[in-house]
Amino acid sequence: MTCLAFNIDESCKNSNKLDQVVAAAKEAINIAQNAISRIDYSRNPGTMMLDLFGNDSPGTFEEVKKCYQDTVAKSGIYSESGGEDNLLVYCGSAHLRLIDRTSGTYRDPLHKYVDIRGIIPADNSDDACSSNAEAFGYPIPGDGKPGFIVVLCQTAFDKSDMNDNNMPILLGGWQFDGNLKNVNAKIPPPEVGVDFIKKYLSIKILHEMMHVGDCIKLPRQLPESKKLEQYGYHRIMEKNGDDYILSPKDKQSNADSYTLAAGGKCHPAIAVSSKTNIARNSVVSTCMVL
Repeated sequence: MTCLAFNIDESCKNSNKLDQVVAAAKEAINIAQNAISRIDYSRNPGTMMLDLFGNDSPGTFEEVKKCYQDTVAKSGIYSESGGEDNLLVYCGSAHLRLIDRTSGTYRDPLHKYVDIRGIIPADNSDDACSSNAEAFGYPIPGDGKPGFIVVLCQTAFDKSDMNDNNMPILLGGWQFDGNLKNVNAKIPPPEVGVDFIKKYLSIKILHEMMHVGDCIKLPRQLPESKKLEQYGYHRIMEKNGDDYILSPKDKQSNADSYTLAAGGKCHPAIAVSSKTNIARNSVVSTCMVL
């Protein structure tokens, strides 16, 4: 059996981001794995899962679990060899070429000349990362490798929680700040509660990884409301009068529903090398009370 893997492009190594991205990607996969375990072994996976998926039936959770399993399987384990990896992570979008500014169409000449649409750059720039996106991903058609590209823009690092070494902290870093309410107080509304975890690099990577599997397809349009995918708990739970705008089917087709449901609960510790300066502890372990 062939094991799938993810690799980090030279653009991350050249910008001194390799250690952060590797650790954050590993944590993202661990968070998804823990979500699978929580569904398997917990009689009550949590009210947040009910909110974010719109249904707490065993059948719903079984389908949700399959999505997490597919993401973990297709993201794979970290590989330094390159060449046969299913997922490739770039730091920055220098490899993309602007084709049409109005539609926000870019072309990847390194990977089958695939076109990526809907990324509108700033007026004075041709760089895809000059858009509002902190990260984005796109599939590469066919059976070759890589099968999916994730692009992390500089804003994904700039907006991440920073430690004393000015490097993004993993999700576990909040435990060093003491009271969780104090962490929330640092973030302007509406990014409070579970939405505060979206500032962490591992959560941003997990969101993109949710698109790697077959469960949540691109383009990112929700099946019933026909809205584009929704970001953040407050958007997913938005109401029109007494009714939720997103149906259960929409919520179960929305990548951020899975990201927040997995990341907003306790996840297992992962080892972090002290030389990476990513965390102030050699082991990162969290258990959020939300």
